[in-house]
Amino acid sequence: MDDTLTLIAQYLFQHNHSGIAQQVLELPEFNESHRHYLQVKHEVTKLITTSDLSSPLISQVEEQLRSLSRDYDSEELEFKIEIAILTIAFLEELYLLKNTNKALSILRSLPEKTDLSIRQNLSSLLLQNDIPNVFLSSIHWKNVESIAESRQILVENLFRLLPSPVYLFPNGIESIMKDAQNYQQLSIPSFNSSATTSPSSLSLNDSLLCNDNLPRKLKQTLNFHSNEVWFIKYSPDGKYLATGSKDTKIIVYDATKNYKLHGVFQLHTEAITYISWNSSSTEILSLSFDQTLRVWSIDTGKCIKELDNKKSLVTQARLSAAKFLPDYETSNRILIASNDGKLFIIALSETGSTPELISKYSKSIISPQIQDFTIQNDFIWAITMTNELLVFSIPDLKLIYKMQFNQIPVAISSVSSSFPGIIPNNPAKNEPENTFVLVNLKPSSLVLINTSGIVASSSAASSSSLKSTDKIGGDKLPYLESFFHLPSTSSSNFIIRGCAGGNYNPNRKDTNANTGIVISGGRSGEIWLWGYEGNIVGCLNGHEGLVNCVTWRGDGYASSGGSVEWASGSDDGKVCIWGL
Repeated sequence: MDDTLTLIAQYLFQHNHSGIAQQVLELPEFNESHRHYLQVKHEVTKLITTSDLSSPLISQVEEQLRSLSRDYDSEELEFKIEIAILTIAFLEELYLLKNTNKALSILRSLPEKTDLSIRQNLSSLLLQNDIPNVFLSSIHWKNVESIAESRQILVENLFRLLPSPVYLFPNGIESIMKDAQNYQQLSIPSFNSSATTSPSSLSLNDSLLCNDNLPRKLKQTLNFHSNEVWFIKYSPDGKYLATGSKDTKIIVYDATKNYKLHGVFQLHTEAITYISWNSSSTEILSLSFDQTLRVWSIDTGKCIKELDNKKSLVTQARLSAAKFLPDYETSNRILIASNDGKLFIIALSETGSTPELISKYSKSIISPQIQDFTIQNDFIWAITMTNELLVFSIPDLKLIYKMQFNQIPVAISSVSSSFPGIIPNNPAKNEPENTFVLVNLKPSSLVLINTSGIVASSSAASSSSLKSTDKIGGDKLPYLESFFHLPSTSSSNFIIRGCAGGNYNPNRKDTNANTGIVISGGRSGEIWLWGYEGNIVGCLNGHEGLVNCVTWRGDGYASSGGSVEWASGSDDGKVCIWGL
């Protein structure tokens, strides 16, 4: 009841029915913390819409937000509020009031410690003739036509500065209704797809039919692990599925032979925390709580390389993620991230040999803990515990770009090359024009980020590695493509690990959004299927425990005539295989 009343009160405030909203807040069953949140938001909205975006406003807003959360240092919160307000003031002057001189003045007034990427983004806007669909999308300031609309966006951006457990996702009623309509549009081919998404005129059909085009059929259940399954990953060619568990085992299945057991790799003494494949699908890499990294041969089942981190000269912190570099077959180079903020490349030869340190990244004072990373377009995309997306060049590990999130990211993955929107720029060479990464945000969100703005320079593109002199190419920076958020009405909703599935209908050669899904696990055993634009299209139940991970079978397998498949792993110890 509490969550339903909160959604109703939010809706009333957002549609200028504050008198009725206040009456709803006074209901005795209303959640006290939600009541305080909405009252503060109402007061901040009045401040923002009736005041100039000046210094006194910053301290007033800071005082209001501090009443909701004491987790932030007061000085840090005030700085973030100032940046948010000055950014919107800059955009209003530049695009709505057409006062370039005033916009330039605001740019010059940014605090000295303002992040360089923010200065660069705002400066680039002064040089553009048209409003670019780049930086603006990351702050939700797109297609804004009035000051009133701009101020509404500012209010929401200010509240996104709050810790994720405090922040209430806006537009809850509209989101639920839109999800319901989108679900029907995908489930019932005859449903009117051109219907408006306005909450007042939504039309829902009572007879929901199952859409057999979605890969939602439970095809097989694998029960070889004796404890929680923490990580699963298909090989790049789609032939094998590797799973890692709290039972310390790594199990490899031959997916081309009805998931026949191919091998059990067991030398780790504690839970398996990470698995990755080399590009030729002949070796896997594993990390464990026992502080060792091991490389295994798929053919022989033997551990052929090992790094004992307790004896490492680079770091003795826990290793959080590791991957083979693209040129591993000839260089033996592996990229590793650790919880003390280090990112380093080593050349790891046969077991027992001393690893060679190639390069290392680490801040001199306080390093952000790197949670996970992926390699794409010859760049490293890493996420940190300080809500950052960092981009590094290979092999020198030079930090070249940074994006700030409003929630803590917990996992990142590159999406399938068949995902909608990835259009070959050069069909002959199959070079993509757009590329994406998917980031899981704690506790219940995913963001799909268009990463095609950062590319190798023409001189580096032909090389197997990049140099520190390479610059960001193209005319745009990475930006938010789609946002996925579970409705706040269910207390069990949770995003564990996501995987962009790609085109789930191999017979369709177009890039229509309706042929692509994103998959994520849930806290209570459910698995969520999302449409390309962030709408929920299905919820599956095949597990009795938290779903830790999902993985999509490789594009190489689908392009060779295989049917669409994906897998999920859970705390219940099961691995489920799903498909058409």
